[in-house]
Amino acid sequence: MRGLNLLLCLSFLVLHAINPVEARIKLVALPERQATQVQLENEQHTLLSEERELNLQAGSTEIDFSWQNVQILPDSIHLMVLEQQAPVRLLSVSYPPNAQALVWTISSPNAQTIRVRINYLLRHLDRLITYEAKANAKETQLELMGSLVLRNFSGEDLFNTQFQLAADQFVKTDLRNQETKRLQFLLKTAIPMQKRFVFDARVLPWEPELQEKNVGIPVFYELKNTAESQLGQMALWAGKTRLYGTDSQGGKVFLGEDRAAFTPVGDTLSLQIGESRDVVVTQRVLSEKRLNERRNHKNQVVLYDVEETMQVTLENFRDESVLMTLKQGMDSEWEMMKTSHPFVQKSFDLIEFELNLPAREKVVVDYTYQRRHQN
Repeated sequence: MRGLNLLLCLSFLVLHAINPVEARIKLVALPERQATQVQLENEQHTLLSEERELNLQAGSTEIDFSWQNVQILPDSIHLMVLEQQAPVRLLSVSYPPNAQALVWTISSPNAQTIRVRINYLLRHLDRLITYEAKANAKETQLELMGSLVLRNFSGEDLFNTQFQLAADQFVKTDLRNQETKRLQFLLKTAIPMQKRFVFDARVLPWEPELQEKNVGIPVFYELKNTAESQLGQMALWAGKTRLYGTDSQGGKVFLGEDRAAFTPVGDTLSLQIGESRDVVVTQRVLSEKRLNERRNHKNQVVLYDVEETMQVTLENFRDESVLMTLKQGMDSEWEMMKTSHPFVQKSFDLIEFELNLPAREKVVVDYTYQRRHQN
């Protein structure tokens, strides 16, 4: 424990022949930590909790908590009594001038040993989450390894410390000042996964033949954070993910890098592995007409509806079938009149078609809808 001291100062009054009252202070040996825990759930602030046993005398005992070259936020320090034989009372907290320290004054009715917890925020102690994912040759299963990277530049050595990622997820290790340590916290093999192509009409060009280069369709690996997928015991934390495939000889092939989003239990994690130019999507407006015109007293059109027919052609030039999600942006007020394929409304202004594109074939999606209350 570098730079951090906890001293007990026993202050009491004694009689003296010349001076009737004289203050005397006795420094007691440094109490060792009984337990140390670091909470890493908050990416911006790291909370450190340490438990100690303190020997109190009858009356008032001063506890001097000091630190040197340790990145503690002084106004975050908090003392909590966990175990006591007789009730004790915190009388005051003072900060000595020009010192990295504070002094608690505790009153006890008799001499006793109490167990306390000291909490404080510590700067320059943080963590990173990284993943490595490898797909099998058929791209049906994924091996996922998760690592916790601890970085300690706080000025304090942490021995036998429990690092808490979540309410029920802990890692116990030593971490010295200026040390970076990588710990594996997750390793799962043969996780079922789905390869998905996603065309978002709100982002990608509708007519790829008019573009100077081929339009890439984003491709994702999807896995569910559930027990059925060998996961589901905890949330998957956000972190950088390196993605690999498997070649014909069983070796690794680097596919790309993505940032995994925080994925609660039961949700789906999507990781983009790159883009494909073997699937071409062309979208056109086949017809558009006004309906239900509303006029004011001057016979001017003030509101109307629009009926629009869309056609989306999806061509798969690959030798295997493709699962495609087609995302279509909608107006704030709309009504679907007819469609060639079922869709799911994801929000008030977004619908999705999930399509299976057979190898070397073309699929055409037609739908007609009305946009309400245009002006």
